[in-house]
Amino acid sequence: MKPLVLALCSGLAGGLIATAGVVAAQRLIAPAPVFVSVRVEELITAQVMTLSSQLDDPGQRAVAAERFARALDVELDTVAKDYGAVVFASGAVVRGATDLTVTVRSRLEARLAVSEGIKP
Repeated sequence: MKPLVLALCSGLAGGLIATAGVVAAQRLIAPAPVFVSVRVEELITAQVMTLSSQLDDPGQRAVAAERFARALDVELDTVAKDYGAVVFASGAVVRGATDLTVTVRSRLEARLAVSEGIKP
């Protein structure tokens, strides 16, 4: 009976060591994720204010808001890829994450200007 217990224990220990080795190797190979934040609410609020002051027609505002929402989605994806980061709305992030709101805002302005035929 003792040889069986010893064999099981050594097999279990070997498995644990192998698993620990794989986990350690993954940590060395794959870098820890980078987290960044964007003040999405601020961007949306600013856009709503801009649309309200520039467009009287609710239909035009709706079209512009939809264009902005698509552009925001694209820019957040682009920033995530460009920075190799996970993007969170600023309220959902632990302190210390890099805030890329200004970067996203300038990219959005450029993208929206191009889609409207305006030179950025």
